[in-house]
Amino acid sequence: MVAAFIAVAIVSILYLLLVVFISIALAFALGKWTGQLYCGFLIVAGLYFLAGLVVWAVKEQLLQSHIMNAILKQLSNKGSDEEG
Repeated sequence: MVAAFIAVAIVSILYLLLVVFISIALAFALGKWTGQLYCGFLIVAGLYFLAGLVVWAVKEQLLQSHIMNAILKQLSNKGSDEEG
């Protein structure tokens, strides 16, 4: 149980670093393309803002069903462990 949590935490941190470095590289590339470095960072920030708005708009459909399915799966696993 603890090992699985540590593995998930390590993989999550690595993916977070990947996203950060790709975002910085994209911002520098867009800044070079536009001629103004700050424009590249503003464009990337705008993309993250739009992605956040999309996630906020569909959060109930995305999260609610996944969370409920995970809870039901955990409950059914505990119930079958107690019976057998």
